[in-house]
Amino acid sequence: MSEVVTETVRRRPKDRKQRIEAAAAEAFSAHGFHAVGMEDIAAAVGVSAPALYRHYPSKYALFVACARGLAGGLLDGIDEVPASDDPDERLDALLAAVLKVTVANRSTGGLYRWEGRYLAPEHRAEIGEQFDRLTATIADALLAVRDDLGPVEADRIASGALAVIASITAHRTSLGVRRMDRVIGGAAHRVLRVSPDGAEAPPIERSDSEPIGGRRELLLSKAITLFNRRGYHDVGIDEIAAAAGLTPSGVYRHFAGKSDILFAACVRAAERLTQVTAEATSRAGSDPAGALQSMGRAYIRFAFEQHELLSVYSADATSLPEHDLSRLLALQREHVAEWVNRLRAVHPSLDQPSARILVHAALGVVVDGGRRSHWSDDPAVVRCVAAMVDAVLDPPDTDLGR
Repeated sequence: MSEVVTETVRRRPKDRKQRIEAAAAEAFSAHGFHAVGMEDIAAAVGVSAPALYRHYPSKYALFVACARGLAGGLLDGIDEVPASDDPDERLDALLAAVLKVTVANRSTGGLYRWEGRYLAPEHRAEIGEQFDRLTATIADALLAVRDDLGPVEADRIASGALAVIASITAHRTSLGVRRMDRVIGGAAHRVLRVSPDGAEAPPIERSDSEPIGGRRELLLSKAITLFNRRGYHDVGIDEIAAAAGLTPSGVYRHFAGKSDILFAACVRAAERLTQVTAEATSRAGSDPAGALQSMGRAYIRFAFEQHELLSVYSADATSLPEHDLSRLLALQREHVAEWVNRLRAVHPSLDQPSARILVHAALGVVVDGGRRSHWSDDPAVVRCVAAMVDAVLDPPDTDLGR
């Protein structure tokens, strides 16, 4: 009797591209575009690197696909919201849809927020238009509810509400789904109700003069500008030297290398944040609510006056060597912990995880509000950002329960 030989045919999964993009987006979000190789992504998916290249001709092409998927997923979410004759109902449904998609993609949602500088201009414009459409949809729904706003104010406030939701992609504090909906959804809705002129704002003062402190200070200043504009990995020591009017060898008299410059910039940002926070709370004295509000104003002023430094601190720190990054993360945790303590002093019933989430949301409103306005020092912009920060950090009693 002859033996029947059956051959197992390996079939390519129908969702392989989706699995590749999901793994790549998570890797890019966690480690940054430059730190991730195609081999890393292939290993995460369980395929060979050559198989990956059959789907995407380069790592950059895969990066673009991930960015498109992020923006497209949010747009698909709001497009699925049914029409409604009730403007309040529609606005609530749109916000709920954005929150649902963001929570589902939390580990990958920070991709464009921090890595967008590595997109080519045409792709940056394409993805930017998609996010503009998202903001415009929320702003239009907001205008249907509030007749006290103009289009510019509605755009700022809609962007702030979206920043609250997007803030969960910048940290790992966890809550249950229902609790997350209440804490983040509640904060976003409070932002939608703010008066754009409802808060005093600190004056923004910027200096165009060269930094004082010699060549080391000049090198650090020029490097921060270049890192912010193009990203740490795309800037060379020779470019930093040229911007400061020095030769590359002159840089090494002050810094051991490019990583040393980045670490100095990040430590400076952390130390200045600690300083402005301490000064703000000392002025408020024993008033917990006053101290919290003073911290908010101090952070806004720091962010708008030194937005390049803050952006580098936020976006490029993960490029540091492990031992430097660990030191920096410890400083960041201390800063957030100070905010959490001040917030809970005002709202003692607020649990620590919820407080941390609200703090990150408030900081996100400042950063995204600044980016949306191109860091304009227009008092109307700064007042609106201040009002939104106050709203995020003032949860009603109904949001304090577990």
